[in-house]
Amino acid sequence: MAHTLHHVAFHLAPNYKSAFAPGTRSVEHGIIRYGHAASADAVRLICFPHAGGGAATFFPWWQRLQPDVEVCAVLPPRRDVGRLETPESVGALADAFVTAVSCVADRPFALFGHSFGAAVAYELSVRLTNAGHVPLHLLVAARGAPNTVAPGPRLADLDDESFVAGLREKYDAIPAPILEDRDVLAVFLPQLRADVRLHEQYCAPCVPLPCPITLLTGSDDQTVREADLDAWAAFTRGRFDRHTLPGGHFFVRDARDETLAVIARTLRAEVAVHE
Repeated sequence: MAHTLHHVAFHLAPNYKSAFAPGTRSVEHGIIRYGHAASADAVRLICFPHAGGGAATFFPWWQRLQPDVEVCAVLPPRRDVGRLETPESVGALADAFVTAVSCVADRPFALFGHSFGAAVAYELSVRLTNAGHVPLHLLVAARGAPNTVAPGPRLADLDDESFVAGLREKYDAIPAPILEDRDVLAVFLPQLRADVRLHEQYCAPCVPLPCPITLLTGSDDQTVREADLDAWAAFTRGRFDRHTLPGGHFFVRDARDETLAVIARTLRAEVAVHE
């Protein structure tokens, strides 16, 4: 099983092997901290992936964002450590991350979430704020505001064949090597289905955060509605900014340089405000 899980990871994140090579990261309180060249006062950017994604998704970011930003990723259940827990809601998943993130909140930090990860990052921001750890900034990508429901037909309860077909049509995101290997697909699908179910069920009331929110969207992303994206503005008592980048739902991968440039500028400006 462990071999199969690593096989899945290699296909999901091409940098998986490098991401877990000695010297490229440290693990503390369930958080992976990538790289080793971040300055002592670097902002910690804690990242949450799309449905089915893992921490290695963000490994390529650290070299582009150092030394001013330390890229971190929370080890989620079910994939990076091989566990099979299934939280009952996005809120429950965020609850499980509060302690880990609080332990590394000893310097200014920001949260980033892509798609499903945006919902997790928001819910965690609410909990951390209530616990006295206010994020410097929340960056969200490719998802409508928390009080909106993901559009389109529900996929999580379909049979495997229909589930895969629906995901390919909507997101075109499952790598071909996984689709072609039935053993690997059998391991990957339950993990992906669990995240998709939480994503599709998620809808939360508006609790405005004290920190600013920056929304990143793909110019060709057909999985989100404009009104749902604009609704993020109500979720902050601070500044709200929106950036549209080239690409579809996975523009953070296909337009990585542009995405990281926006993140770097945003965090640099935020630090300057607080100096």
